[in-house]
Amino acid sequence: VIQKYKGTKKAIELPDIGITLDADSPQDYELMKLLADDTVPEDIRKHSALVAQLAVSLGEKLISRGYPLDLHRIELAALLHDISRVQPNHAYVGAERLEIIGQPLLAEIVRQHMQLLPEQKDKISEITIVYLADKFFIGGEIVTLVQRFENKRREFRNKPRALQALEENYQTSLSILRLFENALGFSIDPYELLKEQTV
Repeated sequence: VIQKYKGTKKAIELPDIGITLDADSPQDYELMKLLADDTVPEDIRKHSALVAQLAVSLGEKLISRGYPLDLHRIELAALLHDISRVQPNHAYVGAERLEIIGQPLLAEIVRQHMQLLPEQKDKISEITIVYLADKFFIGGEIVTLVQRFENKRREFRNKPRALQALEENYQTSLSILRLFENALGFSIDPYELLKEQTV
């Protein structure tokens, strides 16, 4: 409903993040529990909220250009993409948690937020939106793709295999960014998109 509303929208702080969910099924209830999981460190929750804001903004822009995207799914997946961040292979662990509670579509977005499968690398989808939005942040700080990957290059400078995977991921991120910019007809500035979400 809110996606179809053409008037001015305003973001408001809600005391319960699950308030916008319709908990009609056990899966919905379990999803709400994951969203409210207080074992996820606060800095990761803040990061995920920022990623969700940017992902929703990108989704709205793409929907306005005719792309059939599920904005609610984008927001939920972005909020949940790092629910298992403190564990090794966190993208897969987080995806498994979502599959267990009957959320396979959200699970697939979470699974691919670190590295896209080949069939997603030339698509505009909920998966690629969350993937790209996540790349514009280091923790709670908004950064360019160059800054993000430069930071990671320093971290992995003595790990050739990890560095090679990082370079492939950087090229994929640039390719997805170009794909989105071509679809939208303008350069993506994450700072500006976030400002629009908070106005």
